[in-house]
Amino acid sequence: FFGDFEAFKSRRSDTFLNTIPTEQMKSGDFAGIKPIFDPLSIREDPAQPDGFLRTRFPADLIPASRLSPIALKYVDLYPTAQIPALANNYLSNAVKKEDSYTTDIRLDHGISQNDLFYARYSFNHTGSLIPGPLPRKGDIEPGGSTNYVGPATQVAQGLHLNYVHIVSPQMVAELKGGYSRYSIATLPPNYGKNVSQEFGIPNANLDLLSSGLTLVTISGYLPLGDSGSIPINVIDNTFQYLGSLTYSRDRHTIKAGADFRRCQYTKFNEPSGRGLYSFNSNFTNDPSGAVPRSGDAMASFLLGFPDATQRYRLLVWPGLRMSEVAAYVQDDWKVSSSLTLNLGVRWELFTPVTEVADRIGNIDLAAGKLLVAGKDGVSRTAGVPTDWKNIAPRFGFAWTMSPSTVLRGGYGITWVPAIGGSISSMATPPFTSSLAVSNTPLTPTNSLSDGFPLPIPDSTDPLLVSGGINSASLDRKTPKVQQYNLTLQQKVAANVMVSASYVGALSRNQWNVFNVNLASPGPGPIAPRRQYAKLFPKLSNIRMHESTGTGNYHALQMNLEHRMSRGLNLSANYTWAHSIDDNIGVSSGGKPSAGPYPQLSTNRSLERGNSDLDIRHRFVVLSNYALPFGNNLRGVAGVLGKGWQINGVLVLQSGQSFTVSNSSSRANTGGGDRPNRVGVGTLPNPTIHRYIDAAAFELQPLYQIGNAGRNILYGPSQKGLDCSVFKEFALRERMQLQF
Repeated sequence: FFGDFEAFKSRRSDTFLNTIPTEQMKSGDFAGIKPIFDPLSIREDPAQPDGFLRTRFPADLIPASRLSPIALKYVDLYPTAQIPALANNYLSNAVKKEDSYTTDIRLDHGISQNDLFYARYSFNHTGSLIPGPLPRKGDIEPGGSTNYVGPATQVAQGLHLNYVHIVSPQMVAELKGGYSRYSIATLPPNYGKNVSQEFGIPNANLDLLSSGLTLVTISGYLPLGDSGSIPINVIDNTFQYLGSLTYSRDRHTIKAGADFRRCQYTKFNEPSGRGLYSFNSNFTNDPSGAVPRSGDAMASFLLGFPDATQRYRLLVWPGLRMSEVAAYVQDDWKVSSSLTLNLGVRWELFTPVTEVADRIGNIDLAAGKLLVAGKDGVSRTAGVPTDWKNIAPRFGFAWTMSPSTVLRGGYGITWVPAIGGSISSMATPPFTSSLAVSNTPLTPTNSLSDGFPLPIPDSTDPLLVSGGINSASLDRKTPKVQQYNLTLQQKVAANVMVSASYVGALSRNQWNVFNVNLASPGPGPIAPRRQYAKLFPKLSNIRMHESTGTGNYHALQMNLEHRMSRGLNLSANYTWAHSIDDNIGVSSGGKPSAGPYPQLSTNRSLERGNSDLDIRHRFVVLSNYALPFGNNLRGVAGVLGKGWQINGVLVLQSGQSFTVSNSSSRANTGGGDRPNRVGVGTLPNPTIHRYIDAAAFELQPLYQIGNAGRNILYGPSQKGLDCSVFKEFALRERMQLQF
């Protein structure tokens, strides 16, 4: 029998340095701050073809009668700036809470000399509270982040059964069964309070799931409201059954087996159930460009004119079902005393997603129609085919070239199941209700006071369906990774070994979320220029979950290992690597991702670049040293003087890649935007105040895509050193206390 219990409680201060509006700006006064123009005064410029003019607000002051009452209630949630600066003017510290409880129970039973059985059950409950950067205003939490601010609960549990039967001295059979359950409940800070309704936004708070405060993102300033991505409710059940047979004879050890998994996945996540507004400086700038650095996102917000408006409601809680089947055989063949081969092959099947009541759908771009599972001849997988050709060969070898030199290598293909998130759930009409309003940089078409229409099921008529839609490619392929490596190991001393390895991985058919309905760059309304405007004239974003992504990883890995000797254990390794991919990603809320590299256009080649995980250099040292003194001491001196150990971890790592983006789009495609790169962008001596050379980037001409690539610069390097000291007290022969 074995049992354990562990409790972990954490109270940690999170420090936030953010930009909030000054008291002068909250009243609509931008005198001496930014030149601001009246968005309702837009008119053609007679001196320039295709040019436009606006009238500047007198004294750069918005008249009180023009200020949005809803926006004024929002900006009242901002505290007073701590310093007169216009940027990084508010510093706060908030407490992040986490309480976790874990327990395990295990039983091992020797049924007979040839039959062994064990069972294990594990349970974990974690509750956390993620704070926002702004203090509470009365009974309202201002939010201040697009991340998951608020309380969350996660519960994980699993049961595992294992039975081993020794058939003969050469053959062993093993049967396994398992069940795991993972549930998540993440709530917004203002859950249960209809704050948006109190502020005057029509139809934002319709039920408990859409309660809270509608999120507004204001370019250059701290956002306000509850994150659009919560609440999140997830229940994930997995049932697994495995069987294997191992046979050893002469120089061969052959293992064959099969694996079956059944997955039940329920996820309710409305990316913008209470709505989402975003604001930039387009509506308050000088469109002619005669007045430089004009316009401000806070001014646009105070006027109540959003750049984009979204709402996405999920009208059902989909119960998704997926199965995974695998069979394999492997032979570990000891060819000679110096050479061992590992030969194997594995076949895997990952079934497409189905839903218990066929409440999923898809889109057929070629036919120009929406598909509903189980209706009008559409399969229960909503047209997504099953990929039966997932053959995975494996090859490996180990060659002892001399008593102190070993050469190892291997090659294998790994097939990866598609993720079960909100994109691949294929939540489509008529099971959704969506709204997406994207304005041109010149003319606002809606305001905060307009709110949102009442949600109704999205139409399946191609001419009427609107907003954004989730979909999965009808030529689905299973993602795969080809991995290969070659390692030379050399023993240089009795307890010291060095090795050098080349490691490569080629990712193909990776499932990316790609918006295939962006518009071509140009002036005027976006909708008529979208790729599928003729087939789906009212549809904005078509977020296609497609298997077209690629990635390449290559690395040189070097390792030095000093195995335990005289109390010292040490390992040092260095990796020099490069990773490239085109995984751009789009959020599921009807708007291109607000991440570091929003999608520019439907041209995939523009998104290929250094991957997010492209860390060029990494050096790690791990050490444990049992101090040699005190071993011969007795009595109190022995109790206090011996049994000491020191440990250390040193990590040196180059920075991660990042993308330089425009704060507001100029290409007018409905997607993201990057500037033109006119210089290198790096500085010889960067500081936290000026890390990149901003002069190396400039705004590209209006209605064009900038030439700056994705993830072209690298952030600061990381240096970490962790140390610990242990002392062991021998209480009894079978009992020790570690301090």
